[in-house]
Amino acid sequence: MELISDHYAIPWPDVPPSVSAHSADGHATYHTNNGHGDVATQRYIQVDITICDTVDDLQWRLFLHAHGDLWSILGTIIRPYGLTVNDKAFWIRIPDMEKYNRKKARVFLTNDPYEVLSFLGLDHSETYWNSPFASLDDMYEYVATCRMFTSRLLSDQDSPRHSTGTGPALTDPTTLDTGPTAAHQDQKLPAVMYPGDKKRMNTRDAYRQFMEEFLPRCRREGRFLDQPNSLWTVREEVFERYEGVREMHRHTVLEFVREQSLLKFGVKLKEWIPASDDMDQIQKHYRGCLVKAIKKIVLEGDDSYGVLPDAALKDEVGRVMEDKVVEFLHEKKDVIGQAAWEKHQKAWRESQRLKELRYQ
Repeated sequence: MELISDHYAIPWPDVPPSVSAHSADGHATYHTNNGHGDVATQRYIQVDITICDTVDDLQWRLFLHAHGDLWSILGTIIRPYGLTVNDKAFWIRIPDMEKYNRKKARVFLTNDPYEVLSFLGLDHSETYWNSPFASLDDMYEYVATCRMFTSRLLSDQDSPRHSTGTGPALTDPTTLDTGPTAAHQDQKLPAVMYPGDKKRMNTRDAYRQFMEEFLPRCRREGRFLDQPNSLWTVREEVFERYEGVREMHRHTVLEFVREQSLLKFGVKLKEWIPASDDMDQIQKHYRGCLVKAIKKIVLEGDDSYGVLPDAALKDEVGRVMEDKVVEFLHEKKDVIGQAAWEKHQKAWRESQRLKELRYQ
């Protein structure tokens, strides 16, 4: 069930007109008259109402919003390790898939708040979760207890996309069942500022102060300079800790790899069997039959055309091997075309015969 939500503007309560402050969690508060003054100076608060489908959904949302900007900051910390939190749950990301389909590019881990805090190494006692932090610094110090925290998160502010080190793509099927090499274990995390982070820098004071004040101060003081984990070690921990996630991650990656291979094959097929404006109607039909037959033979192993390759055209994970297909088409394209055309003609004649029978 989709969550039902709505938003309301409520006049600001009756408070002294000169008071303005920021809460420790980063929520801006603006005090004015009781809302009965001039409309141009009247202030409102926004009340967001969400109807949750289950108690678990409610508890999760309360958990996320308990401390204002806390999860905006923690989200930035855990993202380079391939993890993310949203309004539904805690997930492991598949970064290479995200630009194609962000929703599919993740695997569910848990929506248990205590489990999330435990995995991140954060204290889940009432000391921190039953009352607000006394100050922003107290909240930042709590964030710094996350076992993935390093004050070098944005060590190069002028080049936030700078990365020192590479590893195999997380969607590379050849590395799915193997552990990381020594080089991968030493991989440096990329210090990336995403568009959402840039927006928070401009709109969320608590987030900006964490990035511009707390992190530089920690570096000056020599605190939290080490990178305690790597993307690869964290991913392996996730696979070991959460049952079925390794298999689901692999399945999701393989599906993505196959989908991308099919899309690429479709593009290449247009290059291999090009259409032209000067084709007559019969040539266009012939090309359509040929392309359809090639797809069925290569992708489905269809033997109804009487033509099959001598060697496999897809690798062990289902990716089309372009060089093998090119070689196959060089030898068999005309034979496939003739068989496809004859099959089409036979089907057309049969459809005409049945049509005539219906009108008799």
